[in-house]
Amino acid sequence: MLRKSVKWLVVAPTLGVGGYTLARKQYSEFAFRSKNLFLDANELQKIYKNEIVQNSGNAIRLHPSVGAKNPERRRIVVVGGGIIGASTVYQLGKNGNNVDLVLVDRNPDAGLETSYQNGGLFSLSLCWPWTNWSNMMVLIKSFFNFDNEKLGTFKFGIGSILEPNFFTWGLNFLIRCSGPNADITNMKKLFNLASLSRRELTKLNEEDLSLADVVHKSVKGTLRLFQSKNLVDHFQEFPKHFKNLGGQLNWLNSTEEVKGVEAGLADSKVQHVAGAEMTLDFNMDCLKLTNGLINVAKEKFGAKFLQNNEVKKFVFQKDSQQCIGILTSEGFIPADDVIISSGNGSKPLMSLLGYKVPILAAKGFSVAVKKPSNRLPLEHNIYDENQYVYVTSLGDEYRISACAEFVGFDYSIPENRKKWLLENTEALVGDVERNTARFWTGFRPMSPDSAPIIGAIPGRARVWINSGHGAKGMVQALGSGKLISELVLGKETSISASDYSLNRFYFI
Repeated sequence: MLRKSVKWLVVAPTLGVGGYTLARKQYSEFAFRSKNLFLDANELQKIYKNEIVQNSGNAIRLHPSVGAKNPERRRIVVVGGGIIGASTVYQLGKNGNNVDLVLVDRNPDAGLETSYQNGGLFSLSLCWPWTNWSNMMVLIKSFFNFDNEKLGTFKFGIGSILEPNFFTWGLNFLIRCSGPNADITNMKKLFNLASLSRRELTKLNEEDLSLADVVHKSVKGTLRLFQSKNLVDHFQEFPKHFKNLGGQLNWLNSTEEVKGVEAGLADSKVQHVAGAEMTLDFNMDCLKLTNGLINVAKEKFGAKFLQNNEVKKFVFQKDSQQCIGILTSEGFIPADDVIISSGNGSKPLMSLLGYKVPILAAKGFSVAVKKPSNRLPLEHNIYDENQYVYVTSLGDEYRISACAEFVGFDYSIPENRKKWLLENTEALVGDVERNTARFWTGFRPMSPDSAPIIGAIPGRARVWINSGHGAKGMVQALGSGKLISELVLGKETSISASDYSLNRFYFI
């Protein structure tokens, strides 16, 4: 009897997982075929002649701004006009031959979502994954906090549970982040991609785009600060692995040493018992970089940027089942390849293809305030390990970014959150000019292991993804663009592509 019970403890979950996998595959194929368009050669010829073709209740006409595809050139369409899409189209132009590039975005201009006013840090040192058990326990506890006056860095609400991909994301978090070395494995992925981005940024500045107005290299790096010995103990594993990967870190053992390297903390209202100075980091304006990359792609590589174009369906050839373009709100854009690089907007697009891509929206906040004229400027980025608050110096402003709220797509900025941001800022650097504060919120597209999803989409020939960068999109953008361009163009990859493949996830 006991042997039978043990047997069923093994067999039942196996059958359950197998049954789910089979049912999921069947549904995926049904969704794929019912939500997209499949055209035959005759229909394509009519469209290329500017005729309107009726297919599955859709009136399909050629997009007026792009026209038919040149058969002697390879047209690649990139969906998403933020920093990731901009980097992708730039790297395709840089590394490709005989390619026609089209960048498509649903907004009226580039970088109007998460790329608009992020924290501004280009930081190799912040490569420790957010999605770890320590943060997840804090997040779960926050679900039961009903006191609006006791806000923390993390918040978990019912809106997140209602997201279609929530349970897929959660299961993959359990799988990808539960091993004894999961944090270190994920950290290596993030560091390798950020290092590639740093190298590509140097090339960009030397060859294609002056970054004088984009990069702020007046800072000496990032200061990671600790308010308690417990936080220091929790951090102990990081320096060894960070240095092994090629990072640079100077350990500061006291409040005096911290203030000795950063005079701008003279008016700080908190005592930091230790700190870590990472000297390879600097600041950038993400929106300026996004627009700069798109301008280079347009002027140097002939790319077209189509705003106010929302993707409605993917278009596949009936016989070959290969993707041959997209149908937008403005018409059909023929293509040889389509790359999805639209952050949280990637989820509904992947749903059209029958996939539950494990990306969850992590709501973040930032505030820009004028620097006080009577105080020494900060010479470092400041990162407070206690509240996960980042302070960067951009021109005549401080930009403060913080928080990860998993609450669904709620664009409001509550007054208590504004208060929390300003109070934590002033605790770190002293009083600021509150009357100059400009608040903003955006949604970071977070994968279960904090690393982006880059590569081909299985079973959907000629469709690719470059998304899920979380809070590190600007740091990883040029590296991600380089990697996806190498994959699409069939070149040897600069770093291991399998680390970022969609295939690493389950139940999708």
